[in-house]
Amino acid sequence: MAYITYNLNELNPDLLDVLSDWEGGCDVRNSHNAIELAKLYVLWYLKKLNSLPVFSSSGKAIVSMPKLRYFRRNHYAWLKHLEVPKLNWVLITLTLSRDISIQDAWAYIGTWLSDFLRRFRVYLKKKYGIEQFLYFAVPEPHQDDYPHIHLIVAFPFVKVEQIYKWWKDTRTGKSLSAFQGVDVQFIGRDTEKIKAYLLKYLVKSHHKYWSFSISSDGEVRVRLATLLM
Repeated sequence: MAYITYNLNELNPDLLDVLSDWEGGCDVRNSHNAIELAKLYVLWYLKKLNSLPVFSSSGKAIVSMPKLRYFRRNHYAWLKHLEVPKLNWVLITLTLSRDISIQDAWAYIGTWLSDFLRRFRVYLKKKYGIEQFLYFAVPEPHQDDYPHIHLIVAFPFVKVEQIYKWWKDTRTGKSLSAFQGVDVQFIGRDTEKIKAYLLKYLVKSHHKYWSFSISSDGEVRVRLATLLM
């Protein structure tokens, strides 16, 4: 995992407004100063807390999201009441080639996923006349900080080779991963199992992804993937 260290005094709080402007957001995230803008995440989080964290006697504090149990009990309690249709559910994992820069990977992962799902919809409507396309998608960083997508979706039989062809960059027409970078696993019709999968991928290591440490003199240590997310 790659970590970045910097000081809060280096940041310009006025740029927080840039992060709230979603017009041309992809261009902003992929601009030459995307990492510098991403560093503002720490300021945004501290502002959200409305106060600086209390520093420990060692001069360091860990600022982290609530632990897994907290999220299971509160943020994702709605999953218990979710009505999951008894369909043939499948887990698809979409990874990215490391030939893609990590900055591009995070800047375009949302666009690539949207294009992938659009191709899926067009195919199902044309071949099966299916109008409703049910899915859950969760992005997650690998150990090397590159993103990948967990996609739980219900659909009739589609060859893995076809699914792989849909995972491509619309701009260049090139595949986004090697063939083995697209994994398809059949889950089945067990609705409770579907909810368990959702809970796993929604909250797995959630507190680790968004955490950072900050010293009493304002030095921040944060994972690169956290900033790029």
